[in-house]
Amino acid sequence: MMSLTHIAFGMAVTLSFRELESPLDFAFAISAGAVGSVLADIDVIKSNKRKDALLGQSVAAILLAFTVAANLLKDRTVIRQLTRHSAVTLVGSALFVIFCIIGVRSPHRGFTHSVVGMALFSAALYMIYPLFGVLCLYGYLSHILLDLFNKRGLRLFWPCKKRVCLGAYKVDGAADKVFRLLGFALSAAALIVRAYI
Repeated sequence: MMSLTHIAFGMAVTLSFRELESPLDFAFAISAGAVGSVLADIDVIKSNKRKDALLGQSVAAILLAFTVAANLLKDRTVIRQLTRHSAVTLVGSALFVIFCIIGVRSPHRGFTHSVVGMALFSAALYMIYPLFGVLCLYGYLSHILLDLFNKRGLRLFWPCKKRVCLGAYKVDGAADKVFRLLGFALSAAALIVRAYI
């Protein structure tokens, strides 16, 4: 799947599974879903899909930056959370950097597309900011599930070399565009339902 498709589904899943009470909660869920949904593709370094991966990571970073800025202007809960358990936050940050280095040096659809990678990244993010870690896990899980349907497969149980693949469609084909539209429609529906019900 292409990065915008991953973002669309990451946001939809995150918005669907989290109780949201304020506009900042919605923004936090959207940005965490976007970040989690593209985190697995930090391993796209030497691929022709690098430009798309950078686009997705840039969109996620911008969403996160706006959310953090809005939080800083409103009630500063992000700063309080990050400084409350500074040792745990530092350990989580160090682990996150280590996992990113491992991910960047790994082949595409290997470590970062595995249950192990998903668990390690989510645990590190949970140590930094628990709510963000949980919400990113939802987005990350949506990425793994979507990629299972493509024809190349994932090393889902890394370090085992066997790839898991449902082989339903080709990346960036018609199915990808349909899934992207569906993901954004589900995100919009989740926002509307959460906002008015």
